[in-house]
Amino acid sequence: MIITDLDALIGDAIKMVFSTTRHRYCFWHVWKHIAEQQISLTTMYGEDFVSDFHLWYTSRDIEICEK
Repeated sequence: MIITDLDALIGDAIKMVFSTTRHRYCFWHVWKHIAEQQISLTTMYGEDFVSDFHLWYTSRDIEICEK
């Protein structure tokens, strides 16, 4: 597994060079991106976005995740 930031070019290079390797995004970068987009996401999906996202993120059960 290779963990990187959200750079699409790096992801493409990993697919080409390490075709059998799983590519995952860095947790810190994902959360940073979400924090930067929180206002627009809340506007788009409503005031419950933050609490709904938190429930999804912390879900340990597939039914809760899908809900």
